[in-house]
Amino acid sequence: MPYIITYCWYPNHLADKVAKRYLDGMQKYPIPDIIKRTPPGSAADKDGIESIIVDEVKPKNLGAAWEYLEKFLIEFRDIEGFRWHRKIYGTVVEVLKLVGMG
Repeated sequence: MPYIITYCWYPNHLADKVAKRYLDGMQKYPIPDIIKRTPPGSAADKDGIESIIVDEVKPKNLGAAWEYLEKFLIEFRDIEGFRWHRKIYGTVVEVLKLVGMG
């Protein structure tokens, strides 16, 4: 199953605002059953805070999961300095199959 990895970055002084928006977003857009989410993680340093969200989805649900995340993340668009980036990763088993080794 593929993973959608979402990376978020924001300045330290916005942590409370981002946390509130995240909790409000979870109320407005609960995680759909098509997504198996690992609890998000965060790390802070002098440059700000980086958070990571790992969502596991079935290939057939990839489009719907991507759309859900887009709706969720757009809620942060007015927080100046908040940035995000998403990538889709395959599992090692899936990638090995692609190259004839699985």
